[in-house]
Amino acid sequence: CRDASSGDGAFLTVAKGKDGQSVEDLSKSFFVDNLFKSTGRFSFYGAPTDIKVKKSEMNGPYRMLEITFSNLSQSTNAEI
Repeated sequence: CRDASSGDGAFLTVAKGKDGQSVEDLSKSFFVDNLFKSTGRFSFYGAPTDIKVKKSEMNGPYRMLEITFSNLSQSTNAEI
């Protein structure tokens, strides 16, 4: 979903955890690898680049990550 006033967006992805680890114990790379894999939401026109985890924190039982990245546009195949 996307907030039209701010441009912020969110989506849900499901991935199998590692050896019974809690969401708090999973590494940032676990999330990055699953969110930006070649079949992921942001890989339609090529793999995202410049991926950076800006913030990672627990909010109750939820892990909240703020991630920036660049990806290719459909029309120009240029990074956006």
